Amino acid sequence: MARENIYQPFEVFCEKFDFCPLQNRLFNFFEFVFVISGEGYHIVNNSKNKLKKGDLYLITPEDKHSFDLTKQSEFLVIRINDEYLKQSSALTINHLECVLYYASHLSTSIITDEEDKEVIYQIVQNLIQSIQNPKAYNCDLQRQYINAIMIIATRNLMHYTPKNLETKDERILDIIAYIQQNIYDLKLLTAQVIGDKFGLASSYIGAYFLNQCGETMQQYIISYRLKLIKHRLLFSDLRIGEIASEFTFTDESHANKFFKKHETLSMSAFRKTHKKI
Repeated sequence: MARENIYQPFEVFCEKFDFCPLQNRLFNFFEFVFVISGEGYHIVNNSKNKLKKGDLYLITPEDKHSFDLTKQSEFLVIRINDEYLKQSSALTINHLECVLYYASHLSTSIITDEEDKEVIYQIVQNLIQSIQNPKAYNCDLQRQYINAIMIIATRNLMHYTPKNLETKDERILDIIAYIQQNIYDLKLLTAQVIGDKFGLASSYIGAYFLNQCGETMQQYIISYRLKLIKHRLLFSDLRIGEIASEFTFTDESHANKFFKKHETLSMSAFRKTHKKI
């Protein structure tokens, strides 16, 4: 199946359908879809969920995506490609990475907080106005709106971390947030450092994390680092050495040894084999 492409950093447009004209679409970009109105189902990789007004979906290049509509529906669509990522600040890229880590294959709305739903709705209205009434600096303004949506999506997707987490323990949520914020510096992610910060004995924190999350803290850290490294390889033009430096490996060889241990391929081979954009 051929993948759809876009040839500018981002696109923003509205579309209205009585039925979805294409099924199981594959993209070479990321797509946010906001439901302005309508009824039906959103389908990602055979996972089907009922859609409703105000839902916001994220479809990644890893997903097969379609809608099964039961009445006329209208959507605001935001598409961004690798050029958008290159032109964005490091902060924005990190927000998007977090969203990608938790939203890939997610067929439900990525916004769960009621207050944030209202904020997203207002941003969408501003985007629609910018489409209908183009003015000077429209492109710059739309980019800021998109960045805001990404940041709001990031804090909502924290509710999906990690996948086996079913606790309401605030401390484990704070520990997970701390790990995410410091994922580039392993010196800050030792059992001793995290235990001291959150009032837990270093000998106990491993068992505590495993009990709360269904995986060890070390497994979570490794999995998270690998996912972010993969995103760098697939969706940026950073050299392997630059990625190794960013993730505080001693050198490129050290980074490749870590990556190959878990993925069987070297970082350059993984990029060559899997790069889609």
